[in-house]
Amino acid sequence: MDKQKVERKNAWSNTDDMILATTVLDHIKKGSTQTKAFEEAAQLLSRSPSASAFRWNGVVRQQYESELLTIKEKITVYMETQLEKEYMSLQSSSVDTHDLLNQLSKSIHDMQNKLITMSNCVTQLGLTIKQRN
Repeated sequence: MDKQKVERKNAWSNTDDMILATTVLDHIKKGSTQTKAFEEAAQLLSRSPSASAFRWNGVVRQQYESELLTIKEKITVYMETQLEKEYMSLQSSSVDTHDLLNQLSKSIHDMQNKLITMSNCVTQLGLTIKQRN
């Protein structure tokens, strides 16, 4: 965001909250960072990134916890599917067993890193996953 002065707006409308939520959720789905989400929301809402972050964490996030959990689950399923495809691809190629295991191990490591990154993104946004009995 440019270093231009943003006029202070005190009241948040329902429309402002919806724009903030949509922007943040879109960034999560794309694997982007919360900082980028708040910067974009700030530009859209003529507010500061700090104000957007404060509003998200203090008010709006609680209304979208189920969507955040759904996004995290979809990301996990996607990564598992990609790993399975990689395994099948490696298995069908003319690679010897030792090379296959090495390549698969590298793929697993890469997928774990991607999952950690995505999980951290969701966690940074304050998602607390509650265990259900």
